[in-house]
Amino acid sequence: MSFLCSKNSYQQSQISIDIDKSLKNYRTILEGEIRVLILKQQKKSVPTSDRSTTLFKALLRLSDTEITPEELIENRNLVYKTIINLLKKFINFSKNLNIELENNNIQISKLILELDSENFLWNKEIGEICFKLWNDLGIQKTFESQFSHLFGYLFQNLQRISDENYTPTVNDLNMIKLTQNGIIESKFTFEGCNIKVIEIGTQNSSLKKWINCFNEIQVLVYVIDLSLYDIIENEESSTTSINKLDKSLNGFKEIIDSKYLHDCGMVVFFDKMEIFIEKLESVPFNTYDKDYIGNNDLESTTNFIKNKLLNYYSNLNKKLYFLINRENDSNICMSVFRIVKEVVLDVVLNSPKFTI
Repeated sequence: MSFLCSKNSYQQSQISIDIDKSLKNYRTILEGEIRVLILKQQKKSVPTSDRSTTLFKALLRLSDTEITPEELIENRNLVYKTIINLLKKFINFSKNLNIELENNNIQISKLILELDSENFLWNKEIGEICFKLWNDLGIQKTFESQFSHLFGYLFQNLQRISDENYTPTVNDLNMIKLTQNGIIESKFTFEGCNIKVIEIGTQNSSLKKWINCFNEIQVLVYVIDLSLYDIIENEESSTTSINKLDKSLNGFKEIIDSKYLHDCGMVVFFDKMEIFIEKLESVPFNTYDKDYIGNNDLESTTNFIKNKLLNYYSNLNKKLYFLINRENDSNICMSVFRIVKEVVLDVVLNSPKFTI
């Protein structure tokens, strides 16, 4: 009997030691940098600024990363370069769409195209040319039909930006991040934790090519736009079509099967909920799945999708977290950050090195 008690005491003591080690690892992670990847399905044709999720835009607005006045001034040329590059994009899109510019702006559009955006000096004259081109009827037609309103931010602030004493604001720099190509990154501090957030939009076909680059990610936030439940699109290089919500769910299934992300925590973020709720009033959810027999309300439909995702999720050692975007910017971000901390703890306690 004493032997059994001693054995049980030893096991309990060992469990306590393992828990202490895991909690120490958890604190070490929190004191370092938590890396979060936000991932959403994306069509190649979508303008880059629309590729940023509601979540990432909210995070940027909430970011408390301090930028010194000197660093803001150092980024002034980045603002000027972005304006020129965006104008070039507008001009080239107009050409490709056979949208003509006003006659008196054709020549100055050529000047912009010839301008070396890496090596030029911004002056009042260039600012006036940019303002004139921005207000061109052809450019506006192209902008409204092909680009998100975010692309217009810098041009709507051209008067302020063209001032000789101009100093970029944090919001100026954040908006530039949302209009640049490629992966978007930003760093945040929450309750003493340093969090690096990376967002990327992808197509299922390109997923396997780059996912191994993110094997050090600790939390994956997979974004699903539920408002796409009634939208059908043609697959690239194929005559077949697919429901866009199904495409997003298939992307999630492929992600969770990746060996590179096996050890990271998983969060599903339901986005565009206002559009989804409004659409449910006129487009029944069984339009998406004819076998759906639940109520046509938010709770029933989201639970249906949650159950689909849980059926895909075979990692029994880690919880799958869900977050529904029904809040303002600040609340969304607080919810995400708190879930991130909880997910990190869950990952640490359920790692192969920690088993009870």
